Amino acid sequence: MKQALLKNLEGYRCAPGISARGLTIIPVTRAEAGCSENYLSLHQAFKSGVITVTEVNQGGSVPNLKVINRGKLPVLILDGEELRGAKQNRILNASVLVPADSELVIPVSCTEAGRWSYHKADFEESGNVIAASMKPGKMDTVSQNLKHSVAFQADQSAVWHDVEHLQRRMGTRSRTSAMADVYEAQRENLDEFEKIFRCEELAGDQCGILVEKDGSFAGLELVSHPAIWLDVRDKIIRSYAIEVINRPQGERRQVEAIGNEIDRLFENIALEGFKSVGLGDDLRIEKPDLVGSALVWEEQLVHLAAYPRLARREEVHYHSPRFRS
Repeated sequence: MKQALLKNLEGYRCAPGISARGLTIIPVTRAEAGCSENYLSLHQAFKSGVITVTEVNQGGSVPNLKVINRGKLPVLILDGEELRGAKQNRILNASVLVPADSELVIPVSCTEAGRWSYHKADFEESGNVIAASMKPGKMDTVSQNLKHSVAFQADQSAVWHDVEHLQRRMGTRSRTSAMADVYEAQRENLDEFEKIFRCEELAGDQCGILVEKDGSFAGLELVSHPAIWLDVRDKIIRSYAIEVINRPQGERRQVEAIGNEIDRLFENIALEGFKSVGLGDDLRIEKPDLVGSALVWEEQLVHLAAYPRLARREEVHYHSPRFRS
């Protein structure tokens, strides 16, 4: 399993990148990208009308949603990708590949603590991924819970705390404590900032990014094909940009590619595999300074995300409150 993952990663290479406001984003390319036609992104699925996401029933359940895929291809929903609507906004607790022509219950966390009422019957793509500062802790908690057979469960209290902290840092008020309101308040700034880090000349090869903040590793995000990356690129870049958006403008500069940084990140990793909620296997990646996960289907690396390991907070497990006002 470990060797298969490392073999998959051999095709990914870092390209010259961009640095601004202490954030450095290195494009990652893949010489032999996977087939673009064997699954869809969430964006593609919503755009083509083949997917519907709803509460599991009329009453709803905070940690679960129902996905109906009427299409002929699986649909990828990324770990941390936000869905907006129904009784409250949610994020995915793990990357899920929803099978074609199926219904599936997916594990989620709430990112809107002050609402438990219908805006509309179903969900839509919010265009957001959770902020970079929220990613390591949530991923680590899900990984630890999987080891103790608690399924793909995050720490809901910690997610709410992180959303509140993000609101305070951004100086944003939200009637329902919604993460989406923070992104909306910063939309113009984020739109401008994300353009700085686009590498359109690599559009045919780019499959991800390696990110540093203030000279330290901040994240690695990879998908299997450039067509999928183009659909998730901007929301992933915004998830890092939101962390530095209030810094002075500073100077935009080119940076050289980081040699074998991806290889170095995955040296001496521990790996544990779990059956994914949808198609494929969910591989949990750990070492003292790294936490990550990889979704692998039919020996293809569909999605990988890795972050610096943070000092663990005292775990507060989810106790089934429906919402917090």
